[in-house]
Amino acid sequence: MSESTKFNYSIIRENSINNFIKDLLEDRIEFDYSKSIKDDKNEVFNAAKDLKENIIPYLSVEKDYANKEYHKLQENIFSCYLTLKILGVIRPKSV
Repeated sequence: MSESTKFNYSIIRENSINNFIKDLLEDRIEFDYSKSIKDDKNEVFNAAKDLKENIIPYLSVEKDYANKEYHKLQENIFSCYLTLKILGVIRPKSV
């Protein structure tokens, strides 16, 4: 992967995570586990558990691009977020 591609990916990842956390805090999304019954329940619940365990440390870690812990937490959250989003568990709240 070129440096430009890596940089663009990291920007997309960071923006996705920050927007997800903002939506979560502003109560604009919901988790619908009923759709996950068709899929592997363990994968869904493990992703949700990992997401829960990584968000608080992510919010408290120093947001420095040289900080490896920051990138590790960011990668873990992004992976869990994408898994839940793809499986249809995370969705906008109905008004």
